[in-house]
Amino acid sequence: MHSSDANRVGKPPKVLTIDLDEHPAVRAWSQLRTNQPPHSIEILRQKTKSAVYRLVGAGEGGTAIIAKRCELESARTEYLVYSEILPQAGASALQCFGFVEAPDGESAWLFIEDGGGKELRPRVDDHRDLISTWLSLLHGRASRVSAVSRAPDRGALRSTGDAMGSDSELLRRDAANSGPW
Repeated sequence: MHSSDANRVGKPPKVLTIDLDEHPAVRAWSQLRTNQPPHSIEILRQKTKSAVYRLVGAGEGGTAIIAKRCELESARTEYLVYSEILPQAGASALQCFGFVEAPDGESAWLFIEDGGGKELRPRVDDHRDLISTWLSLLHGRASRVSAVSRAPDRGALRSTGDAMGSDSELLRRDAANSGPW
């Protein structure tokens, strides 16, 4: 597998349209949902140990689903963040549709709502301010969530910031709706 990251270099993602049922992301997605299969797959990021794909048309009403393959422990942590920590903390987040361990036993798939392609850029001042505000709110709220104790010290909230990096509107909404603790 070649290392590829089409979105970061400004090029459109490579699109797959044939033999989609054989793609590992589609096979894993089919273990969770019986929704229609995607009509195409966009390769958003593809590296040796991780990959991110957009399954176009695989969600309810023909929406896109993001399929993310990563190391098993990272996937478990991210799933904990999406399924328990963020909802209990009352933080805006993309919906996580599920977690499937890959046949290799070393990686797993996460299936996440497509945030619409509005990527946050930490080097842009306004984006950095949004990220900082959202993470500050999250840290304050998450301190009262029992599931945080099951997350690795170094990864859960950092992973959350990475996961939220594709949807600046969620961060703006949380920052605008924050009140006194």
